[in-house]
Amino acid sequence: MSRLISFGCSYTMGSHLPGWISLKQPSNYAWPAILSNKLNLDFVNRSLNGSGNFFILYRLLNTIFLKDDIAIILWSHHERDMIHDINGNPIPFTVNSESEILTKAWVTVHNDCDVRIRSWYYIYTASLHLKKLNIKHYFLCHESDEEFLKIKPKWCEDITFLDMSFSEFTSKYPRASDLMHPGIKAHEDFALHILKKITNSSLHS
Repeated sequence: MSRLISFGCSYTMGSHLPGWISLKQPSNYAWPAILSNKLNLDFVNRSLNGSGNFFILYRLLNTIFLKDDIAIILWSHHERDMIHDINGNPIPFTVNSESEILTKAWVTVHNDCDVRIRSWYYIYTASLHLKKLNIKHYFLCHESDEEFLKIKPKWCEDITFLDMSFSEFTSKYPRASDLMHPGIKAHEDFALHILKKITNSSLHS
């Protein structure tokens, strides 16, 4: 049976929704579970709280896809990054929430334009990988970012996103238990809008 495999950060994991366990278990109230149910598909949620786009790409490249799988990626904040420890293990981190030394070192070599361009590299690599595997896929933006779209490289011209972002839904409904992340209704509405988009869309490999 076809599977819906989702990638993203806390917005895809369903942070602070019922059943969510930080860094361990996504919520069945998160939009990927709702969407897979509407599509009558099994699903695998490969998201993780705090993930940046580099780590999302890492997760995607290290996922074993089956022939009829559908991948859906909600790309995250550009200012998040990932480093590797001395053993090659990936360590995602968010600027300003980790050690002061790491944050200071990071901001000395990165700027807003740089991190946005880096995201395009990750997205482009993900697109090439999924097309190579002939996996149907859909890309979504975490939030509207005109500057990000404005600097889209020419070599990304054939990469398209579903015309919506999660930030459009977050403020419409009550938040999750932490009063920050999207609540159950926001996830439901987001999933329904994705369903409408992909039902009438040709945005796949």
